[in-house]
Amino acid sequence: MSDPEIFSRANEFLARGQSVVLCTLIFKEGSGPREPGSKMLVTPDGKAFGTIGGGGMERLIVTQALEVLAEGKPRTLHFAMGIPPARG
Repeated sequence: MSDPEIFSRANEFLARGQSVVLCTLIFKEGSGPREPGSKMLVTPDGKAFGTIGGGGMERLIVTQALEVLAEGKPRTLHFAMGIPPARG
């Protein structure tokens, strides 16, 4: 899903008064499936549009995004393969 499609989908939710979380890969060291700038939108029902990497990491990010929706506060997460995420 392209950035314009993700932003369009976000606008649809926001126009209905629903909050969403925009997840963005901001740094990557070494190899990985996606590049910095990759985006994923997470909706209140846990649906994800776009991808920032897939797999278990992405499922964990959806869980974190739902917590962000509940708290109403943004956060930055730091991941290393095989190590639990840390908040930054």
